[in-house]
Amino acid sequence: MVVGLKFDSFVGKSPAVSHMTASLHGLTTIRAFNMESQFEAKFCSLLNVHSSTCFFQLICAKWIGVTIQSLAFFYFVCVTLAFVLDTDAGKQIVKYYFL
Repeated sequence: MVVGLKFDSFVGKSPAVSHMTASLHGLTTIRAFNMESQFEAKFCSLLNVHSSTCFFQLICAKWIGVTIQSLAFFYFVCVTLAFVLDTDAGKQIVKYYFL
């Protein structure tokens, strides 16, 4: 899933980079015909597509991290409770730490 999101990010980035390169190479022509505002609007729309894929990738990575941490915490709590609630283990803990 994460690999697919990274691929989408690169696909979204490619048109923006291509547009920027083409704009820089044809800058004199763009300025000669007063087309700056149209090229700027096109670049902003391409950049919005790229930014949205990057933001979605970031959100998914954070969600995966929180999910894994929650599962690890739940596992830790279950193991700890099982160990403490076991009568022999609980006595050993009390004996070791408090006596």
